[in-house]
Amino acid sequence: MPRTELIIFDCDGVLVDTETITARVLSSALAEHGIRTSPADCEDRHAGASLAQTKTGYEAQGHTLPDDFVITIRARILETLSRGVNPMPGVHDLLAQLTVPFCVASSGKPEKTRQSLRLAKLLDQFEPHIFSAFTVGFYKPEPHLFLHAAQTMGADPAHTLVIEDSPVGVQAGVAAGMTVVGYAHTLSRAETLRGLGAHHVVDDLGDVVQILSGS
Repeated sequence: MPRTELIIFDCDGVLVDTETITARVLSSALAEHGIRTSPADCEDRHAGASLAQTKTGYEAQGHTLPDDFVITIRARILETLSRGVNPMPGVHDLLAQLTVPFCVASSGKPEKTRQSLRLAKLLDQFEPHIFSAFTVGFYKPEPHLFLHAAQTMGADPAHTLVIEDSPVGVQAGVAAGMTVVGYAHTLSRAETLRGLGAHHVVDDLGDVVQILSGS
């Protein structure tokens, strides 16, 4: 792989163990409006997507959701996450071994990302290099967020490595012309990320060090 100048981390599901919590809140909220889908289903279908994208998707299928649905769910998620967030396994060890600059680029609002990183004792390692789709105005699978992060950090996209666990995140990284590491917790997700063009697929963040050693 090309020499690595920058590593871009997704936040939820890569740095912090929040995807399961978010999916549980979303599943419960959808059920209140007659949409039955399990937390596991929500995580599989909507990981990495913005709540606005999720709402639009259900409305396109003929479901009716209130105008304040996104605001309400966002508040519920923040309140639930405030009770505690764990770092993903191996994150602290990986960061301690990195010798190249790194940052985080998330579809979440900046305050949610900072809250999650703070609770997982990761904020000091990323601040102020925290990028949000809300600031850029474009959401994954569009490449703009990753390209903005690379430009701000002074890195060539062709020499940037992205670590993503969601299908839309992998698509965004590929579209940005970056090397993409798919972080998959299940075999089915691994197959999905590989099929979307992830250059490497790992189930252990420690494997990223080996990938970088080949750069």
